Amino acid sequence: MTGSGPALPPNYELIRPISQRPNSWVLLVRDSQYRPCCLKLNYSTDPAELQEQITLRNALMRVSLKAPGLLPMLDWGVNTNTGILWEKFPLADDVTGTMPEDPAAYRPMTLAEWCRQNPEPTTQTVISWGIRLASALTALHDEGLLHLDIKPSNILFLDGLPSLGDYGSLSRSVQPHQHMGSDGYYPPDKHGSHALDVFALGRTLYEVWSGFDRYHFPNLPTRLLKAPEWESHGWMLNESLIRATDVRVTRRFSVAAQFGQALSEANEGRTRLSRRKAAAALLTLGAAVGGFSIVRNLPSHHAVWHHRSKARFGYEQWIANELTCDWNTRMLYCVTADARGSFFQRYDLERFQWKYTAHPRGPHRILFSTFSPWSEELIFCESVSGQVFRMPLDGSPPEPLPTTLLNQLDFTGSGYVNPIQQRIGQFGGYGNFRVHNRRHEYDPKTGLWEQISETSPQLPWPRGGTQIFPGKDRKTWFMLGGSGNREGQEGLREANLKSFTGTFYPLGDFWRLDLTTQQWRPLLGIQEWTPPGLQKGIYHPTLDSVLFLTGSEPTRPTQAHVHLWTESGEHLPRALPNRGDSPPPLFRCWTLLVEPGSGDLWVFADEGIFTVKIRAA
Repeated sequence: MTGSGPALPPNYELIRPISQRPNSWVLLVRDSQYRPCCLKLNYSTDPAELQEQITLRNALMRVSLKAPGLLPMLDWGVNTNTGILWEKFPLADDVTGTMPEDPAAYRPMTLAEWCRQNPEPTTQTVISWGIRLASALTALHDEGLLHLDIKPSNILFLDGLPSLGDYGSLSRSVQPHQHMGSDGYYPPDKHGSHALDVFALGRTLYEVWSGFDRYHFPNLPTRLLKAPEWESHGWMLNESLIRATDVRVTRRFSVAAQFGQALSEANEGRTRLSRRKAAAALLTLGAAVGGFSIVRNLPSHHAVWHHRSKARFGYEQWIANELTCDWNTRMLYCVTADARGSFFQRYDLERFQWKYTAHPRGPHRILFSTFSPWSEELIFCESVSGQVFRMPLDGSPPEPLPTTLLNQLDFTGSGYVNPIQQRIGQFGGYGNFRVHNRRHEYDPKTGLWEQISETSPQLPWPRGGTQIFPGKDRKTWFMLGGSGNREGQEGLREANLKSFTGTFYPLGDFWRLDLTTQQWRPLLGIQEWTPPGLQKGIYHPTLDSVLFLTGSEPTRPTQAHVHLWTESGEHLPRALPNRGDSPPPLFRCWTLLVEPGSGDLWVFADEGIFTVKIRAA
């Protein structure tokens, strides 16, 4: 041992220390693949204590790699000769939202730091994070482990979501005179092992939500009591926190799963009734078993399917979308390409008839097409080159528009429209064995593709093959999934992610892009919602919600379902019960449309064309 700390394990290179406590060091290092990561070293002179820590780390690694909301331990080891036990963790998000080019400038984003930057989080944010952390705590407890040091500074952000970290106080039991965590986060009675961590999580969520110090509990600021969401969600969150941190042991949640269930009910929301109104509601329900819980858990809507055309809809290279649909003429347009040239395709939504015109001299790769935001013409962008073309609706050959390129490898991603600047844009893509997360927008006045300077605190990982679709007024856009990884390099593995294809991971995350501010916001984390097989999304303006269509994997036929997601509703999309014509297993959906006026969802799939009405239950 030296004053500068113990020697590093083999194959690690020190960048700089992050923090130090007696007999404990947290270091920023590079691993054998030259990737920055976090290494924690603990020193002990007690062989029995060291052996206990070895046993705990076996259990911790097992649970942390599979439970979302726990900081995953990627590797660990011990040198019994020196008494050093080391643990490897991924780097948490940086406080700036993006990793600095110089790793030495890295500062981890903790929940405490997040609260300093965001002093007034929404009730829904606190609830959703509480559900995630309570679930993580349940997994830890089910493994027979206690955290015993939960507080905002020990919760770190990974990919924009909070995760329990700092396992320095990890234990299987609570000793009579054991010191636990920081004052105010744990009750003085030390009763009920699991309930101790629940208490600490409750006090932590209180600080995040209220902006007050934990010692002010249960006081709340006026802004929360007067907020519109108080009547539907806030009061239920408050009652959950009171139960979790009740000083009366018999009234406190005994396990984290109870806390998580209460938070899930707060996430669903319920208008607070007076006792008289509640009694009247119970009388009205009469013989309904379970009363409020049955009513509250009923799906809010169902999906009524109608099989409009049973003819297979599977036209080669079809990439039409709501940006290429003219509902006035009920025509759906598509510009596609292959080695033979370009194809201008039209589909009549009234007669269910399709025709196309071939242009052998046209582009051989098409990125996306849309009706122009600066005119009423159909335009499209050639993949790789970024060349923009005008596509006459009479079927005559496409005409190139003035285009100046920046980087040809950038133009392989997904397209969108910016109605504010009257531009088209594109995001992400694959080239030279990498994916990226750059955005460009085309200025029709100059013919230049300009790269957008991103200033969002959090950015989507590099990816290709993502779905981008418009929200309200096309001033906000949603992005779903795609394939990629944290650094964009093909073949790199990521800890705690599933379904590695040998090149990239299916990400399954969900983001919103506000074109007014040019800011990204994460809505669902990476692989947080992973229904198998087909996934496609579209915004429904009448419901002010996003609809997701899910279907089958190639080897597992599964009935299609529409899932409803709203920002003010449940955190994860909710599957709607099917009614009407029972939909078959859908393996591939080419296009989703929402018809103005009727609000019908149009589904164009290999198995035919369907319309789906979303009706209140």
